[in-house]
Amino acid sequence: MTSKFWDSYVNLCNEKGLTPTTAMKKMGISTGNISRWQHGGMPSGDMLLVISKFFNRSIDYILTGEDFNKNDERRAANTSELSMLLSFRSLPPELQATALSYVKGLSDAYAATMTS
Repeated sequence: MTSKFWDSYVNLCNEKGLTPTTAMKKMGISTGNISRWQHGGMPSGDMLLVISKFFNRSIDYILTGEDFNKNDERRAANTSELSMLLSFRSLPPELQATALSYVKGLSDAYAATMTS
């Protein structure tokens, strides 16, 4: 069973006239990932950034084969947002809760300045 990611990756390779293996080599990604990806495995966050830049496509598109509809108010994460997410995920649960509380406080404080 292939994943949406693998199908999207193969389509992007085809658009560039590359095989999946050739594209991985050009990106500096180990070709040992091919079998894992073909069977539903996902690339790491760092690999997603490399793939996104190489194909000049959103991470949303790379993972799902679709760009989120802007009318749905979803958009692809930029590099800073993805970096923040990866940093957040590296924290133990108790520090994730603290970080989330801090960011929520910043967001609320900013929102309050925008309404006054």
